[in-house]
Amino acid sequence: MLVSDTLHSPRCANEPFDRAFRTDTLRRPAVTPHPPLVAAVDENWLQQAADRLPGAVLTRKPEWEALTLTVGGRLFGMYGADNLGRLILTMKGDPLENEALRQEFAEIVPGYYANKQHWNSVLLERATFSAERLGEMLEESYTLVFGRLTKKLQAELRDSR
Repeated sequence: MLVSDTLHSPRCANEPFDRAFRTDTLRRPAVTPHPPLVAAVDENWLQQAADRLPGAVLTRKPEWEALTLTVGGRLFGMYGADNLGRLILTMKGDPLENEALRQEFAEIVPGYYANKQHWNSVLLERATFSAERLGEMLEESYTLVFGRLTKKLQAELRDSR
């Protein structure tokens, strides 16, 4: 149906133009949501995730009012709030995969205060996927950063377990 058709359709005859062409019909199909990730993801959850990954360290960054996840001194995740106060988890990712995730999930947006191509932020209050899936995404972020460390440092971190 063309926009001009919607302006003259009986369903929209009494509606102003901005309501006649509704974009909400183009949205993704409803998904049965999992319990909000905002309840599942906290400092404890992040520490458990870090404990499973060789060399991963969870630290508090007071000047950012955030918790950071690093490996070999390099950032692979950040948990905090965006400029609107929404809790987010920002993770590194492959640029093509990042774009695909943003198109699949409305709650995944370009990385807050990060390179928008290489980082995604998950709006935890709106997440429709499980904490397990978020954990997989965090592990993928870790793997990307770990792979960029020197072979010597990688070996040291693996052996320190």
